Amino acid sequence: VKSDHPHGVTTAALVWATAGIGVLCGVGLIAFAFVAALLMALFLFILRKLNVSERLEKESKALKGKK
Repeated sequence: VKSDHPHGVTTAALVWATAGIGVLCGVGLIAFAFVAALLMALFLFILRKLNVSERLEKESKALKGKK
């Protein structure tokens, strides 16, 4: 089913963030990498609890029903 909002954006952002954390480790900034990893995990946890994707899908279906 195609929808009007993009899918996989969180996954793509996670890949980029993971690469950034890897770069931080590679240049020796382990403390910054650790903080970045914790922040990323916290952000993903909050997004999951807010059910953002489910809300967008419901709104998209509701808008399609009004047309």
